[in-house]
Amino acid sequence: PETAWANNVRPGKKNVFPNPSFEETTVPGLPDYYHGAFVLAAPGQARFGENAIVLTRRADALAPTPLNWSCAPQHDQPAPYVLSFWAKGAQGGEKLLVRHKASQTQTTIVLTDAWRRWEFPALVIPTRQKPDRDDFLVYLMNGTVWLDGMQLEAGYQATEFAD
Repeated sequence: PETAWANNVRPGKKNVFPNPSFEETTVPGLPDYYHGAFVLAAPGQARFGENAIVLTRRADALAPTPLNWSCAPQHDQPAPYVLSFWAKGAQGGEKLLVRHKASQTQTTIVLTDAWRRWEFPALVIPTRQKPDRDDFLVYLMNGTVWLDGMQLEAGYQATEFAD
């Protein structure tokens, strides 16, 4: 949308993620700044606001269902950031793979059917060294999950969610 910043970061905010609770939908049903297969806004099932992201991996899918976004803080030196979000599964036992591209680290988390906050600290590399704008990627390995309250903030530990 016309309110987007360069690299889709909200400078000056604690939470630099754009549209962190998915309320902005230029195209109805599709949250601004996010993309991936089978990504839908789900009114009425959110932890914050009215919308949440719903990811569903079909049983016949050959690959995990991705959730991607464009959010790359700009720095001259590596800087510590922490990604955090709230997630729950439809039944419990659903798995998400969270990957930090620059460090090539990844973590698999197993969800329950209750909302829980997850956090992933990493060093965001200098802008000139980035091959693209996605620092973190989330992949759904099985089932259906809801995500809300995306937060990317400077530091090593997540603080209270801020929209």
